[in-house]
Amino acid sequence: MNTIKDKHNNDFQYPCSFDVVWMYPSIHINDAISNILGILTQLNISNIAGIPTNEIGDLLHVILHNTYFHFEHLILKQGKGLPMSSPLWGLLAIIFLDHNERQGLLSIDCIHILKRYVDDCFFFTKSQEPATEFHIILNQQTPTIQFEIEL
Repeated sequence: MNTIKDKHNNDFQYPCSFDVVWMYPSIHINDAISNILGILTQLNISNIAGIPTNEIGDLLHVILHNTYFHFEHLILKQGKGLPMSSPLWGLLAIIFLDHNERQGLLSIDCIHILKRYVDDCFFFTKSQEPATEFHIILNQQTPTIQFEIEL
């Protein structure tokens, strides 16, 4: 709330929020890995704890494509998207959504105070029209990731 009070702009009076529909299974594993490797490259990080970044990508690939879980006395393999059973998967999801939102924000300039908590995003616009436009842009970014809008 302090961020909203401190940075409030009277031109941006229209509050909106987005929520991702089925976040974890909607994020393609290879896209999540690409985002992580892209960030490491941007930051000029060539290794983590002595492990080269390309091997980090290989490790993530093996782990994410071989995730199993227990459900009603059955052991099942994760079918699609990110699993939900580890803090690492949450971090990958947040990084993926952050990248997706940043790309969407490049296309629109009428968003003020964008804040996100995992799959919920809150912001102000000048009216319903730019909120709807931003919603359309985000939903076109990655077809498997769909946002619900609350105006």
